[in-house]
Amino acid sequence: ALWFPTFALVFSVFFQEGFRVLFIMMVRVANTALSRISRDTADLFHGPRYSLIAGLGYGAMSAMFMYVNVLSEASGPGTIYSDGKPSLPIFLTGALLASAMTGL
Repeated sequence: ALWFPTFALVFSVFFQEGFRVLFIMMVRVANTALSRISRDTADLFHGPRYSLIAGLGYGAMSAMFMYVNVLSEASGPGTIYSDGKPSLPIFLTGALLASAMTGL
């Protein structure tokens, strides 16, 4: 029974590192392709453009995860209210937090 957590940990680390290598290879291929069609031959994946794209992607990903967790609460009947403010529905709270994470 102790072998399964060890196997899961080792497998997940190798799986993550494999996708990290694939991502780096994908960025290099995209950089080469974009530099062929761009007039500016500078490295396109460095600087403000790449930071903005990465930030928006991370914000959208966080917003989706946050809102999916809120939608999973909607499986039962009735309206669910947040614990901190009973007059505010949890769907509105989730939508506001998701919008804030996307905006960050």
